Amino acid sequence: FAKEHVNKSADEISIENFIKVVNFNKTEKDERIGIVGGEPCLHSKFDEIINIIKNDDNIHDCVIFTNGIELYNFADLFNHKKFLFLINCNSPQDIGEEKYKKLKKSILSLYKINKQFSLGVNLYSIEQDYSFIFDLLKISNRHGIRFSLSIPNSIKEKEKDVFEVFKKFKPFLNNFFKECFKHEIVPWNDCNSIP
Repeated sequence: FAKEHVNKSADEISIENFIKVVNFNKTEKDERIGIVGGEPCLHSKFDEIINIIKNDDNIHDCVIFTNGIELYNFADLFNHKKFLFLINCNSPQDIGEEKYKKLKKSILSLYKINKQFSLGVNLYSIEQDYSFIFDLLKISNRHGIRFSLSIPNSIKEKEKDVFEVFKKFKPFLNNFFKECFKHEIVPWNDCNSIP
């Protein structure tokens, strides 16, 4: 996806190369693999990729990192214990109401057939409205959320002192944690740890 972002390329991995990569990475039985993108569900042969994983006895589990918007289209493929999901959720203001409805549909579809998923949110602005995430957590019966604090990554922003940027987020994060506590949600961070 970095190439796509930089060069605006729409290339996607071929099934043959996907199989080569999976075989290269398998070193022993019970191997875990992760599928990332861009957005994995947009791959033109995503269903074929899922079936390859499903039928490979040497892959113990597969984590799919997704925005969840198109996941409901494949929900019937995921009625298998191998699949785990991290759905990085975005607000209706960021993705639009139509995509947000699809996100909710995907979460509800997964909840019905495969309860092995977590929801996540990227915190990128002290003005950000994150209230939507508590609705999604409630409908999916989740009691924890993965969060990540976005760090400056544009050329102009990279000149800023990241520690100073994080300090500006302190009141915002305190409010986020208070809201999590109020909703009985445990927040956890797996990248971009707060200093």
